[in-house]
Amino acid sequence: MKPRIFGTLLITTIFIACTAFADVRTSGEISCNIVTEEGEPLPGATLKLSGEGLIQQSVIQTSNEKGFFRFLNLKPGKYTLEISLQGFAAKLYAVDVQIGINKEIRAILSPSTISAEVNVTDVVPLIDSTSTQIAVNYSNQTIQSVPIKREFIEFMDLVPGINDRGAYGAGGKDENKYTRGSATSAYRLNGVDVSNINYGTTWVNPSFDTIDEIEVVGIGTSAEYGNYTGATVNVVTKSGTNQYHGSASYFFTNDSLEADNSGGLVDLKPLQNDYTHDVSFTLGGPLVKDKLLFFGSYGLNAYAEAPFNSDFFNQFRQHHIQGRVDYLANKNNTISGMYNGDPANDGNLGLLAGSGPEIAYNEAFRMNTYFASWNSILNSSTTTEVKFAGFNGHYDRNPVAPLDAFLVEDDTTGSKYNSYGFVTGEENRRNAVTGNVTHYVDNFLHSSHSFKFGLEYEDAYTQSDIDQTGGATFFIYAYGPYNIVTGLT
Repeated sequence: MKPRIFGTLLITTIFIACTAFADVRTSGEISCNIVTEEGEPLPGATLKLSGEGLIQQSVIQTSNEKGFFRFLNLKPGKYTLEISLQGFAAKLYAVDVQIGINKEIRAILSPSTISAEVNVTDVVPLIDSTSTQIAVNYSNQTIQSVPIKREFIEFMDLVPGINDRGAYGAGGKDENKYTRGSATSAYRLNGVDVSNINYGTTWVNPSFDTIDEIEVVGIGTSAEYGNYTGATVNVVTKSGTNQYHGSASYFFTNDSLEADNSGGLVDLKPLQNDYTHDVSFTLGGPLVKDKLLFFGSYGLNAYAEAPFNSDFFNQFRQHHIQGRVDYLANKNNTISGMYNGDPANDGNLGLLAGSGPEIAYNEAFRMNTYFASWNSILNSSTTTEVKFAGFNGHYDRNPVAPLDAFLVEDDTTGSKYNSYGFVTGEENRRNAVTGNVTHYVDNFLHSSHSFKFGLEYEDAYTQSDIDQTGGATFFIYAYGPYNIVTGLT
């Protein structure tokens, strides 16, 4: 007889620090140098920026004495920038803003003898020549068009240097239906650190149709990234615009629509897929035009799978709920809030041929992610952000049989009966308050630089519980003409 198995792991960490990873960026920027054909700066030029990423219809600014201006804290998406100055032909630029990238524009204006609104349309290059970091950004258009599994983590393996979730030589994936990624990478949703405390992977899996951009950052990252040895995956979700918009989608697959690459080898046979349904609805728009925008979504992922040659299919259901609001207090101050929930249930698990329904178990899972932030543009060179963000998640594995029923394993038949045998529970929680200031300096040491300062307060907690039902497990072994019964308690 052995003692009853019971284990609890409890870790609580609270720290205040001046950190290099106080906040990961979820926005991009545009910098403009406006000059004559001879290369002389043009102060006083008007820059009009418009696009769906703005809460207001457009932002109008003026170039400084060096013919320079920088647009800060821009959401990812497509923008139009018009540059004009009296006596010069205006120019129009199409700019695709991406997370963490500075889009540089050198606008050369030519004298104009004829009044014209716009005479040239240019597309700004996608490469950020000011950054040395290895980073890959996937826009919403790319996300929707790539024919892979409808989960953000799948895009990690498309990045050069990453294979099987292992980034640049770091460890590979450690995944199940609730857990994604590898322990050596870091995961963020709208800048919120959603990496599990126990394993470093993540429980977060937002609805595929809510994702606006995915950024995968590796070697040579800037100061705000940290706490990883592989890569950081930063998922930014959609927000509302000044126009009402929505979507509805349905995705279906099963065995008849999927390839079998096992080559007839039983050990390589994929799981049987009776069905997979993925349903999604989104809606966004103005609550108060040019002032208060909203975005909401609901999704359902459901599937039934079973091992090869098994008749026992599970019944998995996961809901995806998300809401976001953005409020423009004035032209330089924005307040935002978001909630994302991924509750799930799975049933009919653990059944084997020759065993009764009492050995089955069910799983219940929930994951909540949230943030509230204040962004302020202090001047054309300085921004600040204060954010409260966090997540809490819980996982339970419960047997169908009563908790006082013990597990019996029959070695003579290979069957189990009477109970699943174990109860499991796990909880993860992290809350953090962060603040940062970013200041841009031009012509410092003959180039442009950004100086970033941040503070973070974090409270993190994790607990795992395992208990044995009935206080015992009984084993039946064949020994000659007799059967031997032993008990483990």
